[in-house]
Amino acid sequence: MKKRKGLTLIELLIVISVLSILLAMLLPNFNDARKQARDRRRKADVRAIQQALELYRSNQTPQSYPTGSLPAAGTAWADGGVTYMKKVPKDPLYDVNQEQYHYRYTQVSSDTYFLGGCLENIADNDIAPSPAAGWGTCESTDVTPTPLFFYTTEP
Repeated sequence: MKKRKGLTLIELLIVISVLSILLAMLLPNFNDARKQARDRRRKADVRAIQQALELYRSNQTPQSYPTGSLPAAGTAWADGGVTYMKKVPKDPLYDVNQEQYHYRYTQVSSDTYFLGGCLENIADNDIAPSPAAGWGTCESTDVTPTPLFFYTTEP
């Protein structure tokens, strides 16, 4: 009797099929985990910007938040010889040509602001409708788009 070496074509096809099915089941979970990780980073970045805003306000007389917009992502934020952030954070998916993945800041009054950005995970508990006009597009790409804003106001 001759010894068989290797796999038959049918055995090989079965192995490839099983591996394909396993990969198809695991890949969406991996993508969801990546979205959640980017969302956690966004929330941490917004908290860091919020701390810088509070430091800025405490150095002003009378105390007020900055008017206009935040410094460009990736640049330092300094004013009057005080550095508030060595580097303003960029959204993990930041693209200068795409408005969706930028952090947004709007001063409402001298002691109120909206600060936030877009999330990717549609099941996130912090999702809210757009807090201010002009915040742009921030919605899921589902058949029925879901607003994916998250934001904070003064502490």
